[in-house]
Amino acid sequence: MDRLLKLFGDLGGFWQGLNPPQRIAATSIGLIAAGTLALLVNLASRPQYTTLYSDLSPSDAQEMVEQLRTRQVPFELTHAGTAIHVPLERVYDLRLELAAQGLPSAGPVGFEIFNDSGLGLTPFQEKVRYRRALEGELSRTVSQIAAIESARVHINIPDRAVFRREQTRASAAVVVKLRSGRTLGPSKAAGIGHMIAAAVEGLEADQVTLLDTNGRLLSRPSSNEEDGLAVAVFDAQRVIEKTLASRAQRLLDAALGQGRSVVTVSAVIDRKRIEENEDRINPDETAVLSEQRTEEERSEPVPIASGVPGTQSNVPGAPGASATTGQPSTETITRETLNFEITRTKSHTVIPMGGLQRLSVAVLVDGTYTVPELPAGAEETQPAPPVYEPRSAEELGQITQIVQRAVGFDGERGDQIAVQNLQFRSPLEDVGAGTSLPLWRSPEFFLLLPSVARTLALLGGILMVIFFVLRPALKQLAMANVLTANTGGREGEGETGRLEVPKQAELLIPLSKDDARMAANTMRQWLRE
Repeated sequence: MDRLLKLFGDLGGFWQGLNPPQRIAATSIGLIAAGTLALLVNLASRPQYTTLYSDLSPSDAQEMVEQLRTRQVPFELTHAGTAIHVPLERVYDLRLELAAQGLPSAGPVGFEIFNDSGLGLTPFQEKVRYRRALEGELSRTVSQIAAIESARVHINIPDRAVFRREQTRASAAVVVKLRSGRTLGPSKAAGIGHMIAAAVEGLEADQVTLLDTNGRLLSRPSSNEEDGLAVAVFDAQRVIEKTLASRAQRLLDAALGQGRSVVTVSAVIDRKRIEENEDRINPDETAVLSEQRTEEERSEPVPIASGVPGTQSNVPGAPGASATTGQPSTETITRETLNFEITRTKSHTVIPMGGLQRLSVAVLVDGTYTVPELPAGAEETQPAPPVYEPRSAEELGQITQIVQRAVGFDGERGDQIAVQNLQFRSPLEDVGAGTSLPLWRSPEFFLLLPSVARTLALLGGILMVIFFVLRPALKQLAMANVLTANTGGREGEGETGRLEVPKQAELLIPLSKDDARMAANTMRQWLRE
């Protein structure tokens, strides 16, 4: 407490010893120093802002700003009002709260347009609202693709015609905005067309036009189905190559270690689509097609001759001839009809594109590394570099068999495989479990770097104000005060008729040689008095 009172007393005495110009200068310096310190403290204590939402539409930005003002949350608008920044510690809570309010909106309006449908709508208005809702829902779905930032879908659904020949086909147009550095391949473009065609009644995939915001045509209406099949074949080829290579790579990594091998697979895919109609007839093989059988039975009486033997009695109709009837005669007739058919085989075979024709597998394997042993009694001053040793033919044979089993190697199909043992340029060594990253490469360092930089900047600003503003100003004021106190009255003239220079001034002037302007002002003030 005594030191504090003494400090205030010294400051009061110092202030009383200053003349009015010096007091004005001291007050100005104090205000400047206080303002600078306040500015530095404000910058240091200012909350760190981060992006709440970006690429907002004007309507969404306006609604979100009103919500933030209602909640009394500080915010900043950047990027021409399309991005909003808020304090870092509140960004996640605000996102949840704004999402509960339906902000930002999900883009174009969807089927929620029917939530508050009014009365008295005409059929035409209902049709327009349905089309608008369908376009909005499809736009939202297309925007979910990773490479697409936003999308707009336009659908043309014609009215049903009375006659089929007068019916026009439905069509659609899609405009997508791709994310920075992303592209949309032919397969994805075709997938978007098929998705929209499946969602709209009467729309076919060949009637969907897709282009980006730069005007590049990504897909066009086409009635040729082979174009889509060709694109699918290329995609299937890449999938086959990637799948087989990763399957073999996993086995080699487990056997040899990470980074000790590289596997590349090249697949040859059949790009021809074949349709076959076959009709075979085998004359050696017959089959009963139908069978018909008929039986007929007839019965007739048989005459027996009688009377006087001789010619006259045997002549029919002659006198004296007579005949008697014996047992009747029975006759059975059987008719059978067989219809035979020759064996016939009909087949229709369709061989689609994408059949695997041949595989080519290349495997590059690193050798082994051993550390040479030190001679007996020798001290290890520096670890010796490891010595490379190529793998044996037996090991290469085992590696070849492993890869063949992994990729489904078929020699009769014409598959080829090559396994080479070469020394890698930068062999990877196993990292020890206790090894840690240096501080300057750790993720925590980059997280703490902004806070540390702000603290150091604040301390540096305070030190600069103290050493380059306050200290020189106080030193100058103290020097001027001492000089004024020591030269308060005029000295008598000497024998030469000149003013005698006080000894205090002689002592103070050498101290001011580093500042010529200050020394000149001191001398001028002393001569004036």
